[in-house]
Amino acid sequence: EREFADVAREFLLEEGLVGEGAAPVQTASMWRSIAGNTLTHLKLTAIALAAGIGFGVPLGVLVFRNRRLSRIVVYVAGLLQTIPSMALLALMIPIFSIGMKPAIVALFLYSLLPILRSTTTALVTIDPVLKRVAEAIGLTHRQQLLHVLIPMALPNILAGVKTAAIISIGTATLAAY
Repeated sequence: EREFADVAREFLLEEGLVGEGAAPVQTASMWRSIAGNTLTHLKLTAIALAAGIGFGVPLGVLVFRNRRLSRIVVYVAGLLQTIPSMALLALMIPIFSIGMKPAIVALFLYSLLPILRSTTTALVTIDPVLKRVAEAIGLTHRQQLLHVLIPMALPNILAGVKTAAIISIGTATLAAY
């Protein structure tokens, strides 16, 4: 049984795409390269997603009570989402130079919309009776948020985080270029 690298090299030689002196691919170095690129991919995604959560969830909590402001914030995040990913990455390079920074910023911007939308929607759609009960028992706005609203909204907020993670994983592939 022959190795994949040997079969691929033979094909490339037959097609004239490489010369006879082309070095054979080292399988071990190929797997090391794949592992290293996978770790970089996950690192980019994790950093951007953590920043998106750290910024998007508190911003959603801050603006959800003001319907007009929350619409504006979600609209701006939606506008960022409409920029093609390659264009956004290219736009970040003059600002942040080449490297991980422009990729992380672009991924962060792409993660904002699903996180913001799920946070504001989850908090607005909590049963009004539960909100009135929390108010009636004398909870402050902060206590209502911490003990009633956020725990009730958490499953929907996490759905937005999952969506943002999927978007980031897919878009991070383009950031490699």
